[in-house]
Amino acid sequence: MLLESTSSDQGYVVRQFIGNTMLRGCDQRHMSRCERAVTVALWLMAIAWVARSLWFVEREFVPDYVFVPLVSLSMLSFFAAVWYGRGMTLFAHGFPRYFLLLYTVYMLWSAAIIVRSVKPEYYVIREIFADPYNAWAWLVPVTVFLGTRLNVWRCICKIGLVHSELALFVALPSGLLFLGIIYEFRLTYLAPFLLLISEYFDLKTKVIVCMSVVLQIVSNMSGGSRTSVVGSGLFVLAFLVVGRPTQQCGTGYGRLAKAAMFALLIVMSLWVLGAQNLGISFLPEGANVKLESFRAKLSVDSRTAADIQLFDYFWKDVKGIDRWFGRGCTGRYRAIGYEDRSAIESGYLHMILKGGYVELVLFLLVVVPAIFSGFFCSRNVFSRACSSLVVIRLLTMFTFGLPAVRLDYVLFWLSIGVLWSRRIRQMSDAVLWKAIGV
Repeated sequence: MLLESTSSDQGYVVRQFIGNTMLRGCDQRHMSRCERAVTVALWLMAIAWVARSLWFVEREFVPDYVFVPLVSLSMLSFFAAVWYGRGMTLFAHGFPRYFLLLYTVYMLWSAAIIVRSVKPEYYVIREIFADPYNAWAWLVPVTVFLGTRLNVWRCICKIGLVHSELALFVALPSGLLFLGIIYEFRLTYLAPFLLLISEYFDLKTKVIVCMSVVLQIVSNMSGGSRTSVVGSGLFVLAFLVVGRPTQQCGTGYGRLAKAAMFALLIVMSLWVLGAQNLGISFLPEGANVKLESFRAKLSVDSRTAADIQLFDYFWKDVKGIDRWFGRGCTGRYRAIGYEDRSAIESGYLHMILKGGYVELVLFLLVVVPAIFSGFFCSRNVFSRACSSLVVIRLLTMFTFGLPAVRLDYVLFWLSIGVLWSRRIRQMSDAVLWKAIGV
């Protein structure tokens, strides 16, 4: 009895020590250098994409003089955060060894994809670092080291909430006239994931997140992005099935609120697919025109149609050894009627183009096992939410989902870090609520 009591007390002390360590610094006033670096990186990345969106409108030289420095500083800030957080040490002691081996091989191959394309020429260097789908995109997976730091997730939640509030501030007073701005500036990129973990938020934050997700769906429709609309819809469905906390955290949704979100998704789907023909509309005329254009685009095959045949051109041009090892981060393929293209509208084919089957297999070996860990070997909503995000990303990669220096891709790799961490998967919802709730 004495031995059992002593062992139990020691276990309690250890659990308390781990819990206090994880919660330390959650207050914004006590942020560590790691969390500050992550916050700076996320904001720089968001501002860079706003600048790039402005360039698409004005056609100025923003990518060279604004986008590239901002993205480069953002990635350097992520590297600094990994260094400050002693990412390698945490990684080696907090993750399975076979994952450490797989991830190391994957990152070495990703580095090889970049190095093989580098040439001492100005235009080559500019192409490598000015394009968000080139060199920096293959280095984003280094952020997996930060996935085990709950303070980092708290920073992400706060930044996502600020983005959502800004999007609502831009859209609602104008009667949804500026949907294009919200779509181009990616102001609601983080909202779908915040919806999945909204059980950890207070009621006001829940309302803001739900409104932002609806706004994202409408803005994606106005922008004509079918993949983004499907992805947002999948996040809402995941929100319905991801489950509730095993312990009470804040103000829970309950079944009624989840049923309301599901009904909203159905209503919006019916509206897009034909309800406007009944004369029912609550948007300005300009927004209605964009949504009508989106409805017309639903039946258009922009990938494999006879007059496009991009995928056919890809398989005809990329053969032999190129399929196995790729053509490097600046690799291109030839498509009749187009200039040589450096990207193809499928994340999986894009990986084959740049790094071959080797890149794709290593990627799947790192990602797929993590999904099962989150769904079947976890005790909290947070892990299931991360698994849902990874699954949705893998699904959208069939129609786009290219690796890029973007907030959603960073979030993807942070989620991989969570799913491979047994320590976080076994945390209670009450602990996570205190650690990352905003």
